[in-house]
Formats: sequence, C-alpha cells, structure tokens
Amino acid sequence: MKRIFISLLCVLLATTAVAAAAAKPKHPADSPWGGSVSFGYAGTTGNSNNTNINGKAKGTYKDEHWDNTAQFTTYYSESDNAKNGQRYSGLVEVDYYFHKNMYLFSTNTGTNDPFATYDWTESNAIGAGYRFVNNSHVSLDMQAGPGFRYQRDATTFENYRQAIALVAGTFTWNITPHSKFKEVVSTEIGNPNIYTKLATSLTANIIGNLSAEIGYTVEENTFIPPSSENTSHWDTLTEVTLVYNF
Repeated sequence: MKRIFISLLCVLLATTAVAAAAAKPKHPADSPWGGSVSFGYAGTTGNSNNTNINGKAKGTYKDEHWDNTAQFTTYYSESDNAKNGQRYSGLVEVDYYFHKNMYLFSTNTGTNDPFATYDWTESNAIGAGYRFVNNSHVSLDMQAGPGFRYQRDATTFENYRQAIALVAGTFTWNITPHSKFKEVVSTEIGNPNIYTKLATSLTANIIGNLSAEIGYTVEENTFIPPSSENTSHWDTLTEVTLVYNF
C-alpha cells in the first residue's frame, strides 16, 4: 500500500511540475488575490518504517489598504506504524493600512497537537503595526497589541485562559529574483506562560510557479503544568516542501 501511495505522489508531483511550467496565470498580474499550496513527504522502509507528511494551503488578498491572509497547515508522522506526531493549525490575519507604512491588524490562530504540552491553543489579538523597511529587496514589519489566549493541558485537559501582549516581527529578503529568505518571530506575553515562536524559511524557484522551500520552526512555552507528561519547553519542526503559487 505504501509503495502505491508513494508512486501516486511521484506522479502527482511530476504532473504538477509540468503543469506549472506550461500553465498561464489564472489571474492577471495585478489581481489582489493570490495563494499557494505546499506538500512534503519523507519515508523510510526496511529495518525501520517511518513516514512524515506535511502540507500547507494559503490564500491572500492585497490591495492599497488591505493585506489579508488565511492559512492552514498540517503535519503527521509515524514510526513502525505507531503515530508519534500530529498537528493542525490555522491562521487568519487582517491588516488595514491607513498610511503607507502604518496599519491596524487583527490576528487569530489555533493549533491542535496532542503530542505537545498543550494539545489545544487559541490566540486572538488586535493592535497596530509599522513597516520600517519596504523596498524591492528587503521588508521589515513590527506589530504589537493586546489579546487573549486559551490553552489546554494535553495530560489533564486543564484549561488556561489569560490576557496576553503580542509582539511580532517579519523580515523578508528577496536574495535574487528567484529566491527568498523569511523570518517571522512572535511572542505572546501572558501569566503564567510566555509563548515564543520563530519560523525561518528559504524558498527557491524551480520552474514556473513551482518552488522548493526549507523551513525550520522553534516554539517555546515558559510554563509547563506540573502534571504534564510532556515536559520539554521547546518544540521544533523542520520541513522540506514543494510549493505551487497561484
């Protein structure tokens, strides 16, 4: 079954590559709508059987005043037919630019991960942002504002609700016309937990709308519930994916 699955994936990826090279953009170049889908797979067989799958779907809308994003990501892993990793997360952010470099934002995130310290996390925040640098090569945004967070202990299912202060920044560097480096960092300051996330990615165009991306994400929770079976403050995720932009 796994061999059939892998073969189908190879056919799908090969077909996507050919389509990306030949297809014309669905929308005109100045359309405010955009998006991408990405997929990654790694597997081993023999003395050990391991499967790792990750995917992402992202939609954007950008015009003179609005910069909106909706995103869904998923990750799954198993070893010797035993599941040892599973995560689903979603993000919706709405930015309204009332000045060239100044904007108001609303962000909402949710994550379900039964293998983490907190198996369910929801965060909502509003505030203001400023774009310090914005040119054809580099952009740097910072934003801050108040919010609210809900987390559930994966071991006892105890709920933690707390007010937070969100501080976040995004740095983008277009290294060449066909490659991009991006760094996103955010910190949610609450009591008793301070949650920090650092996501780094490097994207290189392959052909047409098809790109390859390497990503590394680090997450830290400063507070671990005393009864939690998952006692690590740190979680990391490394991804290698193919991305199709439209």
